[in-house]
Amino acid sequence: MDRFVEIKQGKAGELMKLLGFSSKSGTLIYGREKLLEYLKHRNHDAKVIFLSEDVQLKYQDMWLRKAEYHGALIYKLNGYSMVEIGERLGKRKLSAFATTDRNILNGVIGKAKD
Repeated sequence: MDRFVEIKQGKAGELMKLLGFSSKSGTLIYGREKLLEYLKHRNHDAKVIFLSEDVQLKYQDMWLRKAEYHGALIYKLNGYSMVEIGERLGKRKLSAFATTDRNILNGVIGKAKD
């Protein structure tokens, strides 16, 4: 199974709507240390790290290595910069983030597969 999935702009917009609920409910994870902890210690059957389209290549590669090691997926949201993602999710800017909300994550994974 491919761990790195580029989500096209239209589909990324649908996913961002769902992820907005995660921000409002307080289940959004961001910041390198918190994301690493999420990958290491969460006992979820599915883990996804979301990346902005303008994330630096060295960070994209780092998250891909970490995701592969921990069995997580990487969804790169094309059409959404760090600043745009931050604005949509009520933060300053985000290049990498995740959610702990199981229902939102299932919805995101389902929509990404459509």
